[in-house]
Amino acid sequence: MPSQHGVHLAIPDEPPLGTPYPADYDVTREFRTLPGTLQAAGYRTAMVGKWHLGDPHQVGAGWDHWVAHTRGHTTDFWDNTVLVDGREHRVTDRHIVDWFTDRAIDVIDGAADGQPFLLQVNYDAPYVLPPTVVGPNPRNPHYARFAGRTFRPFPPIDPSIVASLTLPFDFDLDPDEEYTLASAINNAWWALRSHNDQATRANVAAENALVDAAVGRLVDHLDAQGLARRSLVLVTTDQGNPYGQRGLWGHPVWTDPPFMHDVTFRVPLIARHVGVVPANRVSDVMVSHYDLLPTVLDHVGLGGVEVAGSPGRSVADVLQGEGSAPRTDPLGHSEAVYFEVETARTVRTPTHRCTRHLDGCGDPELYDLVADPDQWVNVAGDPAHAAVEADLTARIDEFWSRYADPRYDLWHGGTGQAMVSRYLTFAERHGPGWDVTTEVGPPFEH
Repeated sequence: MPSQHGVHLAIPDEPPLGTPYPADYDVTREFRTLPGTLQAAGYRTAMVGKWHLGDPHQVGAGWDHWVAHTRGHTTDFWDNTVLVDGREHRVTDRHIVDWFTDRAIDVIDGAADGQPFLLQVNYDAPYVLPPTVVGPNPRNPHYARFAGRTFRPFPPIDPSIVASLTLPFDFDLDPDEEYTLASAINNAWWALRSHNDQATRANVAAENALVDAAVGRLVDHLDAQGLARRSLVLVTTDQGNPYGQRGLWGHPVWTDPPFMHDVTFRVPLIARHVGVVPANRVSDVMVSHYDLLPTVLDHVGLGGVEVAGSPGRSVADVLQGEGSAPRTDPLGHSEAVYFEVETARTVRTPTHRCTRHLDGCGDPELYDLVADPDQWVNVAGDPAHAAVEADLTARIDEFWSRYADPRYDLWHGGTGQAMVSRYLTFAERHGPGWDVTTEVGPPFEH
């Protein structure tokens, strides 16, 4: 959770205040991680793709082989400098997803000796953030499939995004707040430019198709190498990015208060392990990213490894076709998942979504997902839903009281790693001495 690891916002490629990051800047190194745990268990580990958790010029904690962008943010799919185990390479002749796929296939080819391996492929497409997906993109080999289609329009753009362009710019802001306000204005301009633009919609579809084809190449290569029955393949995303759904764009912090709708937080999780994971099966069990580490460890026979402080629970039994709903949440209540964005904390059950905003930063939210699955009608404060609202609000308090780390609990004086979007909100709330940090803790001992 962000309130446990401190990465509340995308880490800037350059520190806003001009102070360089520490030479060993890697926000993952002080925690138990999947690569570190598997590496200690004898696995060969390889990371290929986008790395946005520290300085990509150094190999991240737990990785043996390292192929990464030189920057965290993506600005171009076709003109990139990448690092291969410390050496820089220019990639200008093809889409970066196709190039990363080739490098991932190299890793698979190197597994012929039978040593178990972890391969993490972080594709940066479809990205769905300006400027990469704005307007036509005929260089994408899949673009022609979608260029002539007419896409059904989304609702009008959300007024909270437009508000970023109507507020006066305060040049006396703290540099961190000035950085994020300037970003908000830039983001709003791109959203207005792109909203319901047919060429942009075709571009996004083409990027999705390109990633789909790349994943297919990797799976086919595992099969060709005889590794299908030895390999668990997981496909998921770090987040959802609306590109017009509900009139929204980008990240939750693009609006005030942050939007916490399913369009961002409900993301795919697809598993394949031939002979172990039943094919063509859909499970309704609610799973969070915090469940992935214990699930993978359990699936590969390392279920006894402690993941201290984590709310995650293994759902390996679900992958293997044995588990079923109903299940409990990390607190022992009825099934639910929890997520947060700086000033907003949410519990999501199969039937409701409840969000509590930091005092003064937004009104309570409650949505009846049975009657209102797209979450348009906020029923918080409605006496007919009072019991549910009280129960879920109490669960939010209980969850973060149990799991938040005081170092990174923004609601109670904690800080953020490198950046937060509501800098002045927290600086004023917590008083002199509060600031974000680029310090990282000592390496985790696996």
